Amino acid sequence: MFSYIGDRINGKPEVKKVIINGPVAYLNPRLDLRKHSPDHFDWGYAGPGPAQLALAILADCLGDVTGQAFYHWFKHEVIALLPTKNFVLDVEDIRHWFFKHVRNSTEAIERLLLIIQELSEKLLQVANEGVQEE
Repeated sequence: MFSYIGDRINGKPEVKKVIINGPVAYLNPRLDLRKHSPDHFDWGYAGPGPAQLALAILADCLGDVTGQAFYHWFKHEVIALLPTKNFVLDVEDIRHWFFKHVRNSTEAIERLLLIIQELSEKLLQVANEGVQEE
């Protein structure tokens, strides 16, 4: 089990992933997936820093595809509502939020299908570029 802990150190937002009886590590911002805020995370409102945090948490906790499909919802419903000074999010609370949204949700399924389609198109493009180089 693990948690995400956000704090402001000298005014700068920092987010760590803490594994119970395990290591502590800074959360990867996952700029490889999307670049909303290349220089920092943030929370307590709905903006680019919170979008990057929502994406990073969901990708870390639920996987890249799921993270990309649901991070906007997560940003508005969870990250934007966190207290501005510091926070703790348990993995179980994140999973509960996710399953509440996925259960019987046509929109959730449509989001996942769109992400899968985008990834398939990118893979085909990369494969075609490799064939052209030969």
